[in-house]
Amino acid sequence: MAGFVALVAGIIWGSKLGVQFSLSQVALKALPVVILGGLTSVPGAIIGGLIIGVGEKLSEVFIGPIAIHETDPQDEPPVPQARASSTANEENHSAARAVDGSYSTWWSSRPFDPQWIEVDYGTPREIAGLRLYWGANYGDYDVLLSPDGETWSPVYSRTHADGGLDEIHFQPAAARGVRIVTRKQARRDGYNLIEIETMNAHEKPIADASSAQAEHPAAHALDGDMNTKWQCEGNGKQWLQLDPRGQKAWGGLVIHWEDDRTRTYDIEASRNGMNWWTVYTASDQPGARHNIFLEETESRFLRIACTPGTDTAGYAVRQIELKQPEEAMTETSFYRLAAAKHPGCYPRWLSNEQAYWTLTGTPEDVLEVSLCEDGTLEPFKRGFTIMPLLRVKDELVTRENATLTQGLLDDCLPIPNVQWAYRDLVLDITALAHGGGLSSAYARYTLTNNGIGSQTGSLFLVIHPIQVYPPWQEGHDGFARIKSIAASNSHRVVTINDNRKIFFLTSPDQFAAKGGTFQTGRPVEGDMADNVARGEIPPETAAQDSAGFASGVAVYHFTLAPGESRNLYLTIPLHSVQPHLNPEMRAEAIEEGFNRMLSENAAFWSEAVNRVTFDVPDRDLANTLKANIAYNLITQDGPGFQPGSRSYDKAWMRDGSAAAIALLKMGYTTEVRDFIEWFAAYQFDNGEIPPIIDNKHDDPLWEEKQDLHEFDSQGQFVHLVYEYYCYSGDRAFLDRMYPQVRAALAFLQELRERRDTPEYRDDPEKQVFHNILPESRSHEGYWLAHSYWDSFWALKGWKDGVAIAKEMEKSEDAGWMQREYETLKGGVYGTIARVMKKYGIDYIPGCAELGDFDATSTAAALVFCDELPNMPQPQTSNTFERYYRELASRFQPDAQYVFTPYEVRNTLALLFLGQKQRALDLVHFLLDCRRPPGWQHLAEVVHSGYRFPCYIGDMPHTWVGACFINAIRGLFIYEDADTLVLGAGIDPAWVEEGKRIRIQNAPTRFGRMNFVVERSGESVQVEVSGDAKPSAGFVLKSPLDRPIKSATLDGKTASVGSDNSLRIQTLPAKIALEY
Repeated sequence: MAGFVALVAGIIWGSKLGVQFSLSQVALKALPVVILGGLTSVPGAIIGGLIIGVGEKLSEVFIGPIAIHETDPQDEPPVPQARASSTANEENHSAARAVDGSYSTWWSSRPFDPQWIEVDYGTPREIAGLRLYWGANYGDYDVLLSPDGETWSPVYSRTHADGGLDEIHFQPAAARGVRIVTRKQARRDGYNLIEIETMNAHEKPIADASSAQAEHPAAHALDGDMNTKWQCEGNGKQWLQLDPRGQKAWGGLVIHWEDDRTRTYDIEASRNGMNWWTVYTASDQPGARHNIFLEETESRFLRIACTPGTDTAGYAVRQIELKQPEEAMTETSFYRLAAAKHPGCYPRWLSNEQAYWTLTGTPEDVLEVSLCEDGTLEPFKRGFTIMPLLRVKDELVTRENATLTQGLLDDCLPIPNVQWAYRDLVLDITALAHGGGLSSAYARYTLTNNGIGSQTGSLFLVIHPIQVYPPWQEGHDGFARIKSIAASNSHRVVTINDNRKIFFLTSPDQFAAKGGTFQTGRPVEGDMADNVARGEIPPETAAQDSAGFASGVAVYHFTLAPGESRNLYLTIPLHSVQPHLNPEMRAEAIEEGFNRMLSENAAFWSEAVNRVTFDVPDRDLANTLKANIAYNLITQDGPGFQPGSRSYDKAWMRDGSAAAIALLKMGYTTEVRDFIEWFAAYQFDNGEIPPIIDNKHDDPLWEEKQDLHEFDSQGQFVHLVYEYYCYSGDRAFLDRMYPQVRAALAFLQELRERRDTPEYRDDPEKQVFHNILPESRSHEGYWLAHSYWDSFWALKGWKDGVAIAKEMEKSEDAGWMQREYETLKGGVYGTIARVMKKYGIDYIPGCAELGDFDATSTAAALVFCDELPNMPQPQTSNTFERYYRELASRFQPDAQYVFTPYEVRNTLALLFLGQKQRALDLVHFLLDCRRPPGWQHLAEVVHSGYRFPCYIGDMPHTWVGACFINAIRGLFIYEDADTLVLGAGIDPAWVEEGKRIRIQNAPTRFGRMNFVVERSGESVQVEVSGDAKPSAGFVLKSPLDRPIKSATLDGKTASVGSDNSLRIQTLPAKIALEY
């Protein structure tokens, strides 16, 4: 009777919780072992086990093939080969790679949404789920099934994707095809899908529950449909259980509840369905989506055990997503959950959103301060941040519910501000740096009540151990670890990591600190921002955290009468020196001191950006040009011009020469001379000019010494030397530099001769490299290639070398340089012709290996290297025709694109080709790409999605800024050999009645000049003055896109050329153009 009862109980228990029937095999093998060896004999059992084991293996070898003949796979119908297709994919990463059974190949899409990949299995099969193995790039997606390859039905949708292995489940269906359609990339490079595998119903976990309403069974929690749900009966103790049909390692799960009410529950695990342990506890946790990370847990069962009575309506779960063990909690996922819980309280990257920032600093200092668009201050590269939050009455105010605007002082000076507006309350944040080469960062927070009633609230300045600078900028994890934080001096001095200090010049009403809270097994509590969001500021004023996640907050309470403002100040020394303002000073002295520093900064920068008067009706154009003068000076470290402060804080000859020439055109000579001499001091003995000087490294030339060659620096160095001489007339400088110029050119000759050997002259396959510069990594589009960018710059170096040698009266050198120019020119244009023929292309190739299209690289030949007269036609025009078509496609409202604003070089290329309107279209498009527009700068990379998370380089990127200065200046003035061309890129909209263009004190290669354009009715008046004396005179282009009917020059009739231009020989000159 007892045995019968046990049998019945086992059947019931097994049907409920599942039975591993493979256990019976153990018993079946144990029985003969006991018989052979004896029940009580250990040695006998061992011998018996060996006999059974050997016999089992022998039977597999000799009898197995006979026994399994009936199920030999060769006798089964063949399984059709899966065929895959997709939207456009990267070369060598076709859709077929996702179904080839290999985990070392993958499908790669283009970097836009939506993309799709489709698998056709030939005949219908049961599909109840998928295993999707994502590579480095992933995102949100939908899954559709088709019974016939024609009609498609959605079965699953994934949001908040996190990559890795997605093991997804949905309602089983007979399907011939699977289609995955992407919705939102998580990164900038599209999607990488390594493998797609289907699962049938027997591989799908079993869902069970303590109770379920008839129309809402437990199985609905795993059917992939957010419109269905599991709904329990009643509100007592309830549970929802998952059985993956075997032991499984779990990394966590995502619970999609029916609504966002608070819930209390435990996540429990069991290996046998009887003994359970708690792996996670949630108490009154709000939100409809609970993203739960576990320490890696291995079990057969996992269940959600809901506490009775906490939800009178009972529990309902729409879907459960299961995490893989590699998705266990990390520091990044922990803080991402914290950011999701309190939107706007953490840096944007934790919400997978792009943030934008700007810089302020002094030209003398090597350190700069970053201010984020939401007002978060980041004083140091890879350093902690100070984020503003507000509480007005009982409402938390963050960047998410305030209206934010950004700007610069006088719209162009590098003293940035961020304004928050929330109802009638305004918070203005202004940042500046002061103190020369040992500067400090200063910030002023101004609260203003613009309403008719009083305003009461609190300002919180949260000190995060998290950077503004996102980890997809590469080289870091996004955190800025704080291991210790402590307040002293009545909360006015906060010390971080024992070596950084924040001086709250205005004493906070409270300061609080807390250690890190990273943990698993409970809902996430983030850093001090969580406390601010909950309104629970702890009493501690110091904290230690060995993991580096301590945080703090300074609290200022305020009550403002209508129209009243209150200023709060802080400073952060960037070096180990005391700042000019300190907490011991009286409040009046602090305010007066800050205002004095602000005035001094404004006066300094106003002079710095206005050495050339640039007064044009398009204020955005003028202010962006001026601001980028300042940004180029701020990112300069010592004499070295650098393209940035956070990503690119070292000096390139490529970037630095562009910055130097832009600054020459804006009235700077001393800084340019110092840069050239500093860089020249690093020239190698063989004459090579190093491409990069990393003065933050023990060996500033470490990159070149690792054979990371960039050969454009030779020509750029010679060109810069000559440009400086033309703008400054500094003959003594030219005398000093000539030996280094000559050595650099001798190295250029040696480089060319590496490709002037029988191997490259005679081998048809290698003739495309004959007599050009060897492969290098100068062009960022290739790692190593024979880039024509290098060779065009070499041509420019030889031409300017000839000019320098003639100036130095070294005729023998000039002859050598001219011969080398001609030889290289023959090589360059000869190989371009061969490459165009080889690849059947009608445009100028970017490099000899690929025959690729790269108009922005080709533009250097026209804009910087003066090679337009030698460039093959119609291929050169075709290059920029194609470029403009691609540019125009971005003008569409829903266009998706990623590009680099280096394209600003194409402005003058289009202008030189006679396409003024297209050049202006490009300029206006680039102005629309300033983010945010009030800060008047561009990043290195722009994505069409404003918040799309992707690498953007530095911000501001001052090589881009320097190219912008050069391009905009060229719209009004540019040098063409021995001629000065005026007004070629003037937008007719700038010459409307009542508007004026005024450029004064503009340096040129031929001297300084002034240029004024005004319109009166159908007449345009132009005045040109200055000491510029180009030997071939001036050419004035018509500022209007209409034929000039007549013209006078200094009151006398003047002839108008066929190209609607006028020639001027001497200054001053007054011109009247009649239309």
